[in-house]
Amino acid sequence: MAALLLCCTLAFAQRFSVGAGYCHSSVQEKMVNVENELVYHNGAFAEVGYDAPINRYVSILSKLQGGMFFDQNGYYYAKVPVLGKAIAVSDMDFKLFVYLGPEFSYRFGLKDVRQMPWNVWLSGGAGLDIYNRIRINMGYEHNFVNEYRGHDVAVYLSSHSTDFTVGVSFLF
Repeated sequence: MAALLLCCTLAFAQRFSVGAGYCHSSVQEKMVNVENELVYHNGAFAEVGYDAPINRYVSILSKLQGGMFFDQNGYYYAKVPVLGKAIAVSDMDFKLFVYLGPEFSYRFGLKDVRQMPWNVWLSGGAGLDIYNRIRINMGYEHNFVNEYRGHDVAVYLSSHSTDFTVGVSFLF
């Protein structure tokens, strides 16, 4: 009976979220270990998420995020973050949390065929849930896979991005 009550309580505590935000990306390219200048991109994203609690203070936050960048070489992307979330401070109205985990991404509309469309990122950040209805978060993401593919190009060129994101979501 206690296990059934625990399962029902955890099922009730699951949260869906719908949100949007801003993304500032910096791209560092290197050619044969010589660093070139940073290139910056600005974009926006929309996301839906699902927060599945493990216990009162820890949960798994998974999302589906789609966005675009606003420059002349702009492209669309889809990301699937699977994040471990830990509540750091909590009262009845506010919950301050931190999160960390991998993201898997795919870019659409790349004009350079030498670039990889998929990548793996590490994402971390902090957020605030207000009255269990509004979530504000900011994060930092860094990709691990060289964005150039092909032996003839990837040997000489490497490119890695870092993103700073800010978002607002509504919780259901």
